[in-house]
Amino acid sequence: MRLRRTYPIFAGVLLVAISLAALIFLRKHAPPEPARLLPGADGFVYLDFSWLRRAGVGKALPPITHDPDYQQFVDATGFQFETDLDEFALAIHYAPAGTPPAPEGGTNLRYSEVLTGT
Repeated sequence: MRLRRTYPIFAGVLLVAISLAALIFLRKHAPPEPARLLPGADGFVYLDFSWLRRAGVGKALPPITHDPDYQQFVDATGFQFETDLDEFALAIHYAPAGTPPAPEGGTNLRYSEVLTGT
């Protein structure tokens, strides 16, 4: 009698533990979040700048003068790429086969990007 009640409880706890371990393992080996947000592409670039901020590299930079349009963007959003960018992910999309060539000096490449910051 006692065995019939204990076995399903033990099996349930074991199933939850295995599921949790698999979730942690898969999350640990998954690409970074910005790269996972990108659509499928022919090539990817991922850069992590957060370690530069933690090391204090940006504090030694001299003040930067911005273009008026960019300064308006900074004032509206409060985001400065020089100091606030943490991660950058880029997806490169080549033109499908049979696409006519780009005009002289142009390119048929397309890009998707994800930027994260504080």
